[in-house]
Amino acid sequence: MTDTTRDREKRLPEAEFDNPTCGVCFSETNDNGDTYICHSCGITYSHITLEASIADPDKPACNKPCTSEWHTHRYVNPGYRWKCYPCALTADHATNECHGGCHIILNTPNTNALAAETGDPR
Repeated sequence: MTDTTRDREKRLPEAEFDNPTCGVCFSETNDNGDTYICHSCGITYSHITLEASIADPDKPACNKPCTSEWHTHRYVNPGYRWKCYPCALTADHATNECHGGCHIILNTPNTNALAAETGDPR
């Protein structure tokens, strides 16, 4: 007796979803039942929205300044600049990556004054 295509398909396993990757270090997160967690970065991600949270908010912040060479003026279109922030991860994060949430902003006299005021050389 020859199996039909449908008979063969019934014996195949269903696909499995992978856990999402961490937005900072890009390693696979673990599902702890309530959230996805990246142990290297100390970040949890909501099962529903994937919004990031600090896994242990009682731990102090890393706060290292941004040192990305990509965030210098030569890597941005004229009229724009990077707005950099200190690392938002906990001080004991295991990943070598820091993440402050830096983003590109319009370079105006007000942002130049703010950069001078905060000591941001970018």
